Amino acid sequence: MPNNRTSTALWPQQTRVIHAEKGMRLHVVSGRLWVTQPHALQDVMLCAGSVMDLTQDWTVVGTDAEPRDTQQAATAAAQYRLEPTPRSAWSDWRKGLVHRFWTFSRGKPGQVTTASLGANT
Repeated sequence: MPNNRTSTALWPQQTRVIHAEKGMRLHVVSGRLWVTQPHALQDVMLCAGSVMDLTQDWTVVGTDAEPRDTQQAATAAAQYRLEPTPRSAWSDWRKGLVHRFWTFSRGKPGQVTTASLGANT
C-alpha cells in the first residue's frame, strides 16, 4: 500500500508552531524533535519513530542540534508528520452523556424537567 502522507522537514535550529487544540498526532519520521507545550512542566525530546498526541495550541517543535559537518547541513535535521488524533470511544461517550443531560435539564415546552420539579418544592 503506498504511503501518500507527506512529512515536514525542519533544518538545524528551526522551529515551528503547531495549533493542535482539536487534537493532532505527531509522528517523528527522522531525526530528533524538541517539543514544548504551554503549561507543561517539562519539554519532551522525541526520536525517529516516536509518536505523541498534541492537544494544545501554541505547541512548539524544533530540531535539537546544529549539523556536525557540511554534508549534514545539506539535509534536514528532522522530519515529522501530523495527523488528526483518532477520536476515542471515551470522548464520544462523554459528549453523548453531556448532550443527554443538557437535553433532559432544559426540556421542551410543556415537558417536566429537573428545573420545574425544583420550582414546586
